[in-house]
Amino acid sequence: MNKLDFFRSVKVLAGLDDESIKTISDKSELKKFTKGKLILNEGNNSKGIYLIKKGSIEISKELNQAGDEARLSVLGEFDCVGEMSMFGINQRSANALTLTDVEAYYIEAVDFIKHCYTSPIIMFNLLNTLSERLSTTNNKMAEMVDSFVIKNRMFVLSQTLSRIMHDVRAPLTSIFISTQMMEEDLPEAKDYIRDISISSEKISNILEEIVEFVKGSSPELYFDKYKSSEIVENIELYFKLLTKFKKLHLHIDNDAPEYYYLDIVRFRRLMENLIRNSINALNPDGNLYIKLYGRENYIKVSISDDGPGLPEEKIPFMFEPFKSGYPAKGKGIGLAICKKIVDDHGGSIVYKTSPEGGAQFDIELPIIVTESTINS
Repeated sequence: MNKLDFFRSVKVLAGLDDESIKTISDKSELKKFTKGKLILNEGNNSKGIYLIKKGSIEISKELNQAGDEARLSVLGEFDCVGEMSMFGINQRSANALTLTDVEAYYIEAVDFIKHCYTSPIIMFNLLNTLSERLSTTNNKMAEMVDSFVIKNRMFVLSQTLSRIMHDVRAPLTSIFISTQMMEEDLPEAKDYIRDISISSEKISNILEEIVEFVKGSSPELYFDKYKSSEIVENIELYFKLLTKFKKLHLHIDNDAPEYYYLDIVRFRRLMENLIRNSINALNPDGNLYIKLYGRENYIKVSISDDGPGLPEEKIPFMFEPFKSGYPAKGKGIGLAICKKIVDDHGGSIVYKTSPEGGAQFDIELPIIVTESTINS
C-alpha cells in the first residue's frame, strides 16, 4: 500500500478529498519503533499525533504507586495515537506501548490542527474517536475498580483469617483432646461428642482452605481409595447434621462404581459447600436431590433442589468472590471456593435451572490414578 492509499484509509481522515489528504501526508514523517517501546508516557508533554501504518499499540493508565495499571485498549492499523493533543491537552493522560514492531506516521499538532480548521470533518472524526475511547475507558476503569475492591477485600480477609487461625488453633486443640477424654468417660453421649469433634475439625479445615483460597495457592492433592457407599454415608450424615431443626428431604441416587480414588477432604468440602447452599435456600418440606455416577477414571455429581434458584442477574458472577450472594445470607465466597476445588482437580462445574425449578450444579472430576494409589 502506497502512502496516499494509507492516508485515505486512516479513520480520522475519513471523508477528506484527495488534495487535503495529500497535503496532510506531505507534513508527516514515518517513524519506526521496536516491540516494547514506550511511544507516549503518561504525564509527559507531547505535541503530535501518530497514524499507525503497521503493528499494534496498547494504551494503559497507571492507577497507583504500586505499579498497578488499567489496560484500556489495543490500537492497530489506521488508528491514531495522541489525539488529545489536538484539543490543546499537551500533557499525556495515558501510556502507549508497542506490542509489536510498529511503523507510524507522525504529524505535529500545529500542522494537523490547521487542517481541522480547513476541513471540519477531521474534527468531527476526532470527536467520534475520542467519544468511543472514553466509553471504553469508563468500562475498563469500572472493571478495574471492581477488581481492586475484591483484591483489597481478599488481602484484608487473608490477614484477618491468619490471625483467626492463630487464635483458634489452641482452643480447637483443647476441644479435640477433651472430646477424646469424654468419649471414654461418657459412652452414652458418644454421638453428641462425635458431632462436636467433627464440627471442630471442619472449622479448622475450612479456615485453612479459605486462607489458601484468598492467597491464590493451589494445594497438593492427596488421592486415596474410597467406597462410593462411604461418600453417600458422609452426605447423609452431613445433611442430617444441618437439618436437625428444619424439615427437608434428601434423595440420593448412587449409580457410581464401588470404588474411587479421591482427594476425599476436598471432595467432601466441595459437596458440603453445595449441600449447605441448597439447605439454606430451601423452604420447609423442600427437597435436595443428589446423583453420583461415572466410571473408575472420573466421577460426576449432580446436586439440585426445588428452591428458588439463583437470581438471573447473579448467574454470570456466581463463581466470583463476594459477588454471588448465594444463598442470600451468604458472603459470596462459598461458590468461589467450590470452583477453585474443581479447577485444582482439572474438572468442570456447571450451573443450570433444575427440573424442579431450583438450582442445579453438575460437577465432573477426573480421577488421577498414580502408582501409589494403585498399590493402596
